[in-house]
Amino acid sequence: MGAEVQGDLLMNSNFDVTYGCELKWDTGSTKYFGDHKGYTIGLYAQAEYRINDKIRISPGGRYDKYQLVGGISQSLFSPRMGVNYNPFENTVIRSSAGSGFRAATIAERYLDFENNSVIVEANPELKAETSWSYDIGVRQYFTKKWYVEFGAFRNDFDNLIEVDLRQSQIEFAKDVRVSVRFQNLLRAKIEGLEFTTSGVWWKDRIRLQATATLLNHQDVSTGEPLTYRPKTIAFINPSIRLGDWELHADYRYASRIEAVKLFYYDDRVPQKVWSFRLLYHFLNYDFQLAVNNAFDYYYTQIERNMAEIRNFTVGVTAEF
Repeated sequence: MGAEVQGDLLMNSNFDVTYGCELKWDTGSTKYFGDHKGYTIGLYAQAEYRINDKIRISPGGRYDKYQLVGGISQSLFSPRMGVNYNPFENTVIRSSAGSGFRAATIAERYLDFENNSVIVEANPELKAETSWSYDIGVRQYFTKKWYVEFGAFRNDFDNLIEVDLRQSQIEFAKDVRVSVRFQNLLRAKIEGLEFTTSGVWWKDRIRLQATATLLNHQDVSTGEPLTYRPKTIAFINPSIRLGDWELHADYRYASRIEAVKLFYYDDRVPQKVWSFRLLYHFLNYDFQLAVNNAFDYYYTQIERNMAEIRNFTVGVTAEF
């Protein structure tokens, strides 16, 4: 549960400030968590100053404090700075740097139970995650409704919270018992390159959105890749509208996951999923027919848990 209050202060045509306060309440009161309560208070402000028609800077900061009722307290001030530069009318160069903070949840700290196949162990001493993020990118507009953007980014994490899984074979490998515990990695990094394009053509009849991301991620202390994360992610969404009819295609690709926690000897495949949506617009109504995972491609994102198979949906949306 949570609440947020935000305000905007418009000093003049070249300077404004966004500020606010956020509260998040985290509780667990079951036999699996015990009776624990915690809350996070975040105070933040970010200014935007237009130096001239070409340069805009955005300094800011956020202070977060996490308090476990009757327990530990963790806090961090996170600065941030962003710069936008327009060297030419249709070109935007952006860059930013900033830090972040995330405290462990009640579930991550105190989840504790056991059954025939799984043992989940509590870890009340979990530290908060902290991170530094950096990115730079260039966006080029070819028309008012079509742009291409290239970017590079890096995220450095300290005390990244990950699931630690261990398995043991029982009764001559007929059964598997899994031990689960959340833990802090000493250091981790995620860096990559990103390509994005979005455009509209033929009097708004044809649209295209596409994104591709190349990732390098690893546990810095061991040099091993982080679990359950692909190295390549791509998404493409072309659509066409003719009169009251509209057809969308969605393609999602994710390369084969290199590292998993369990059953590392199982085969793993990349994600290649096509979905289609047909819409009909009539007065204030939108009728939709969709087929998801249209070619019934089988894959898993977590070992031995099949992802969504082919399915169909119909729907009606109305505005009054």
